[in-house]
Amino acid sequence: MAVLVSLEGPERAAIFADALASGEIHCSSLSGALQASLDVPQARLRPYLDVLLAASDVEELVLALRASAATAVRIAASQPLIEVAWTYPGDARPGLRTTGGVAREIIDGSRSSLLVVGYSVTVDPSLTGLAAQTVGAIARAAERGVGVTAVLHRDANRKALLQSWRIGAPSPSIFTWPIADDDKASIHAKVLISDRNDGLITSANLTYHGFERNIEMGLRVTGQAAAEIHDRIHELIAAHELVPWRD
Repeated sequence: MAVLVSLEGPERAAIFADALASGEIHCSSLSGALQASLDVPQARLRPYLDVLLAASDVEELVLALRASAATAVRIAASQPLIEVAWTYPGDARPGLRTTGGVAREIIDGSRSSLLVVGYSVTVDPSLTGLAAQTVGAIARAAERGVGVTAVLHRDANRKALLQSWRIGAPSPSIFTWPIADDDKASIHAKVLISDRNDGLITSANLTYHGFERNIEMGLRVTGQAAAEIHDRIHELIAAHELVPWRD
């Protein structure tokens, strides 16, 4: 049964279970009946026949097939998504997502929280560049009630982030690392995490060059990896290693 679900997938296993439950096929069905009922070519019948040969009771087989299919779906849903995002000023290979496109998709999908960590943030005055559009998306997330937490290296970055904030929108909580004031250390991470579940870890700064002109690489991750990054940053905030900006 494990081989069947692995080769054919949970959806096909569920169809097999339904055909058995309805009596359309049974444990002694021959290859022709299986092909007609399941719309499976002869070359793919072996795992179905093996399951039927091993079964002693149709009801138990149906239950086991449905349980296996549901388990496979749950396991697949729990696996983290890993997707490459990059910046490149020339022609890109089809199918490779851009840093800006992935970042804005994560931001637009946020519902409760958004964590932004960056070394450099700049916004062009016309607010038309990809970095500026991304900062604008963060501001719009705050307008719809998403709690925005930003950890930034310099005050100039804080001002750039706030440039797109509209009057009346909830202000972001902005933190920095005091030790970085001596210029011997820096907040060098570039991270974007939505709802503790969907994140981008990238070499790209939230700047025109980072989103449009440089060669940058990053990975989008979901699930536990995104939660781990979110939690590490918030632990530093709770420990007062990262402190709020003071005007």
